[in-house]
Amino acid sequence: MKNLLFITLTAVCLMGFTANANARAIDEKNAQKASENKDFSINLGRHWILTSVSINGKDTGFARDELKGMPGEEEIFSLTFDGKGFLSGVGAPNRYSGPYTTSEKQTITIPPMRSTLMAALFEPNNLKEYEFYVYLQGAYRWDRKEQKLMLYSKTGDDEVVLTFDSKD
Repeated sequence: MKNLLFITLTAVCLMGFTANANARAIDEKNAQKASENKDFSINLGRHWILTSVSINGKDTGFARDELKGMPGEEEIFSLTFDGKGFLSGVGAPNRYSGPYTTSEKQTITIPPMRSTLMAALFEPNNLKEYEFYVYLQGAYRWDRKEQKLMLYSKTGDDEVVLTFDSKD
């Protein structure tokens, strides 16, 4: 009887140890995956295209489809981080560039940028070029979800989320 009790107790302990080790391994994999999404370097060198804009949790109605057929449609409202502290892209229609910094907890700072000064012949509804620049320069946090880059921006009392998709 003592042997059966000892064997049962040993088996239960081993099962608990194995389950705990498996749970730890899964937690470590999940933590590694999460930390990869928190490392800004995963965003570098990619050509990001703006796909949506929301203000205070409401979609503004910015429609990328309105740009179909426009010359340079894949460049309009784009963004690229070079990894050396500079970003660049195209508004609608001006090219822009400037510095950026990132730090812990997914923070980002984009100070005023320089831009070309071409007159816009066309701007999509619900997003003007100057608004895009204001939102970029108000960015304070970034995130990655489902292969999309989100920049969170504060403008006055409004919380703006710019969502970009990578074409790389």
